[in-house]
Amino acid sequence: MALSDDNDVFVGGEFGVSCVAGSKTGFAILSEPSQIMADGQVLFSDYSIRAKAKDFGSLKANDEITVNDIEYTVRETMFDTDGQLVTITLQKT
Repeated sequence: MALSDDNDVFVGGEFGVSCVAGSKTGFAILSEPSQIMADGQVLFSDYSIRAKAKDFGSLKANDEITVNDIEYTVRETMFDTDGQLVTITLQKT
């Protein structure tokens, strides 16, 4: 049994940020984990969003998306096991 069949509760809740890709708009959860590499010489950030598949599941590599007023380029779109949510890896434009 699902916790909620309404994914708006998940992506549009208090942690959701506004996203725009072409004519598509919606909310997603932005993740910005950072890693320090090369003995502290390089800081690497790996951006991704978690969104509803019906909103952003059609995005492909090199598509543009604005997340929380910051422009990104899509690296990869991966569907979660239920097919209702996607994880989209991004790079800043």
